[in-house]
Amino acid sequence: MMKSSWMLAEHFGHIISAHFKLRGFLVENGQFSDHGYDLKVIKGSTYYLELKFYRSNRIHYSLLERTVSQLAKLIGAMDGDNYGIAIFSIDISIEIRLTLKKKFGITIWDREIVLEELRKTSIELKEDFERLLLESQQGTETFKMITGSEVSNASLQDDLFPKDKPINPGPLPNPDHVIADKFLAKLAALPCGKDHWSAYEKLMYDILKFLFRKDLTLWEKQQRTDDELSRFDLICRIIFFDDFWKSLAQSFNTRFILFEFKNYCNEVTQHAVYLTERYLYKNALRSVAIVISRIGPNDSAIQAAKGALRESGKLMFFLSDVDITNMLKGIKHERNPNDYLADTLDDWLVGLSR
Repeated sequence: MMKSSWMLAEHFGHIISAHFKLRGFLVENGQFSDHGYDLKVIKGSTYYLELKFYRSNRIHYSLLERTVSQLAKLIGAMDGDNYGIAIFSIDISIEIRLTLKKKFGITIWDREIVLEELRKTSIELKEDFERLLLESQQGTETFKMITGSEVSNASLQDDLFPKDKPINPGPLPNPDHVIADKFLAKLAALPCGKDHWSAYEKLMYDILKFLFRKDLTLWEKQQRTDDELSRFDLICRIIFFDDFWKSLAQSFNTRFILFEFKNYCNEVTQHAVYLTERYLYKNALRSVAIVISRIGPNDSAIQAAKGALRESGKLMFFLSDVDITNMLKGIKHERNPNDYLADTLDDWLVGLSR
């Protein structure tokens, strides 16, 4: 059974918790609210830990900043001497770590630091973390193995345990979680059916651009092919940053991704799949489509999409209101929507028969 991003993150939490226990800290589980913390560790001083496991080797700075600012805001409102550490599974440059620490008073541990600290505590825990990174890997690239000397040189540039209280950032202007809430309300209020197809297309366009604005570009709506016979709802060009999109582009030899929006009150049928398949053209580096609808596909549509992948290498998979809702809710917890897509695609491909 493949682990979902949530299961990988939970495993990461167990590793970090075990590490601090072995180091003689009293470890308490955190408050899993919208903007809580994951662990509280005590050994003389009290440290509140926020843990973030991502399937990509790197994420956008804005996601890092939101995570760190929320932790600083939480601790800054507390009485007493409390400190914050944000622990990430990804590589983060020393420059970014120091910038975030200066701005918010939160110490950042990245993948290199975690590997080195685990090496000093328990080789078994370090190897467990390395296996976790391999399980989460996308595409053919492997994560960089870190030697002790590499990590210690980087770590010396920054204290691993903060000595200053966090800087409360105060109210954040137009935070993404507020925008996500507005989209959730709009989606819930929008009826299905032909009378509302235009409003649905516009809403999906706005939501996708909000979720993937730094991963996709072009954003051409209602695009027609040269022969004027095909018109797809939205086409985007992939930006090679996040591992999910890089892996998708490399694995399916595509530069562009199509989105089709179906405001059906019923399930998507195989007829819609056959129409979408016509828009995909491998020689034009356009071999992947995501069909977004209110309640998802029926069995015949699923089989038609899997048949297109087996026979012609054209990838089509499906998202529904449930998936869009889950990705928007994930924004409120500083989760990466690309990880959700990676899980969805993994499940789709694993279930493919010959």
